[in-house]
Amino acid sequence: MSTLKGQSPSDDVAGHAEFADASDDGAGVDETPPPPEDPPPPPPTRIAELAAACVRYATTRYGIMLDFSPDTLSILDQYVADSRAELAIRPEALELVQDAAGAYFGEVLRQHFHGSWYCIGESSGWRINFRHVFMTCNPIGMVREALLLEPQAGW
Repeated sequence: MSTLKGQSPSDDVAGHAEFADASDDGAGVDETPPPPEDPPPPPPTRIAELAAACVRYATTRYGIMLDFSPDTLSILDQYVADSRAELAIRPEALELVQDAAGAYFGEVLRQHFHGSWYCIGESSGWRINFRHVFMTCNPIGMVREALLLEPQAGW
């Protein structure tokens, strides 16, 4: 932080609410919480089916039920890592694993960050568009690249 000659750093931030003194009584500060967001609409049927399949796979493999919370992403990460060895033996399972794990990952993102799915055509074109930021991503493509450990053209 830069200060002008003769000013102390505290003078530089004086008057900024985000640097308010701890002794400030809060007068004039609106502490009303923002209104709750509407619950997100249900995902497209195909996404719901694929995400449910991922939940079944993880429950069968690890005995842990995925609940679409961000805390379960470490289990999904382990599932993806463990699936790599299986895909070396059965490469034809790639699309099933990537689509199921990607749909689950996407649902966690969509629900947590208030997004919506765009699912037209093949899964390589499916996206989540976020409501509060100008951002879109393809979670299935992200899982595909995590499974194969290299960038994938068109994803």
